[in-house]
Amino acid sequence: MKPVYFFNISGGEPFLRDDLPQIVELACKYLKPRVIHTPTNAIQTEKIARDTRAILEIVKRYDPTVPFTVKPSIDGVGELHDEIRGVKGNFDRLVNTINALKEV
Repeated sequence: MKPVYFFNISGGEPFLRDDLPQIVELACKYLKPRVIHTPTNAIQTEKIARDTRAILEIVKRYDPTVPFTVKPSIDGVGELHDEIRGVKGNFDRLVNTINALKEV
């Protein structure tokens, strides 16, 4: 394939994949994207932060000018978010994930 400008990783929840950093590495090696993006439901805070760190290191090795963006899905505030998402406590996890990503 030729290089792509925007590499969007989507699906259900990309961070459920144990090989997400390796997928990004293959994209960096073969597709040479200018932007890499993924959404997240923000439930697995620690894994999202850990994988984001790993992905940033991979991207930096290939081209440090390429941004890797993570977009936590926000559907409401507090219990409304939990109700829409169908996961009790999801809003609190969302806030924790946003804070963790800010630290990364």
